[in-house]
Amino acid sequence: MGKPRHTGDRPELELKRILTVARAAALAVGANDHEADEVAQTTAVKLWSKWQTEHIRRARRRGRERWEGYVRRAARNVHYDLVRSHQRRIDRQHRAANLACASIESLRLGLAVPASPEQIEAHLGRSMIAEEIMRLPTRQRQVAARICLEEMTVSEVALDLNIQPQSVRKHLRRARRTLQVRLSEFDDHGRG
Repeated sequence: MGKPRHTGDRPELELKRILTVARAAALAVGANDHEADEVAQTTAVKLWSKWQTEHIRRARRRGRERWEGYVRRAARNVHYDLVRSHQRRIDRQHRAANLACASIESLRLGLAVPASPEQIEAHLGRSMIAEEIMRLPTRQRQVAARICLEEMTVSEVALDLNIQPQSVRKHLRRARRTLQVRLSEFDDHGRG
């Protein structure tokens, strides 16, 4: 990748201008200082790497104001991508924590400790199911955890695990059979 050709500004001045405009755009959409710096750098790298493409050249030829509008729009898109990836990471961490501790319903209701005997029994039942799911063979565990605990659809699980929907259904059937046997054994021992 060669140095960009400019009409007027030197490359380092143009890069500084991109960083300044992108940082201001990120701050305008609610980014904190650290995020704004990251957005500005990512935007600058993206635009710099495509500097000689016709699309970027056309945007630059339309004048300083139009070019800065283009940079602002690119910076906002980078910021939104950053926020979405951060949110996905938090969601994955919450799902992992849900498998280890409380049920999804108790988290939604904001209940740290179940309040009634029925809620305690339901919580223990869900915890027992989650524990039994973790004891399943690998592929069955992956499918059952996503469908039963994370409430994903068959097609979402297929995309997530990169397998066919038919395979997801097959592993889910096997997991359900295994869980039914294990939970009925527990129920028989619990009553006797």
